[in-house]
Amino acid sequence: INYTFMKTRHFFGAMTLALASLTLASCSGGGSSDSGLFGALPGEMTQYESEMKALEEKAKDIKTEADKKKLIAESQEIQEKYTTKIEETAKALDGTELKVTDGEFAVAQPITLTFDGFASKKELTPRFKLGGALSVPADFSPAAPLIGATYTVYLVGYDAEETAIFASKAGFVEAENVDGKGVVKAGAPVTLETLTYSDKYNEVYPKVKSLKFVVDKPQSL
Repeated sequence: INYTFMKTRHFFGAMTLALASLTLASCSGGGSSDSGLFGALPGEMTQYESEMKALEEKAKDIKTEADKKKLIAESQEIQEKYTTKIEETAKALDGTELKVTDGEFAVAQPITLTFDGFASKKELTPRFKLGGALSVPADFSPAAPLIGATYTVYLVGYDAEETAIFASKAGFVEAENVDGKGVVKAGAPVTLETLTYSDKYNEVYPKVKSLKFVVDKPQSL
């Protein structure tokens, strides 16, 4: 049994699993969102996946230790290259104002992105601090059960047909238990935290036309 070959296949098999959730957006590297969300990042992630998949194909022909070392070096080179590229693309979004539609939450100060490092350096998923402020103009009772003293606030993206196509955690809002039911009171403080790029939405982000902050995340997401 060629144990070197088996170990190498195991190495690249693990690499494949780590990248399996990345999907091709298009041959051109993806479009751009009208909402100001993530800009060219989906295209960068698509290119990253494409180069790594090409390397995986090469791994199938590994026969020697020298071949293995060469491919590992190529893998590290690609990782380093795209760490730099994706970081630069993410930093270019600093100060980008998101086009948020008012709903249960109103925009009190423009909502912006600021790059805050990688949530996963292995998968190169950028994380962003959310700037700005939301307000609660009127009392509302979410359908979600109140756990503790707060509700999770999600940022939801909608396509041109106003269909919800992604949802990501973005912060939390304080609530009260009123007769066993959670109520977010007018004027309740909303804490915005971070928004993390999710590779499972790689094809979706360029299709986002509008954004809204909600407590009740659409069940389809």
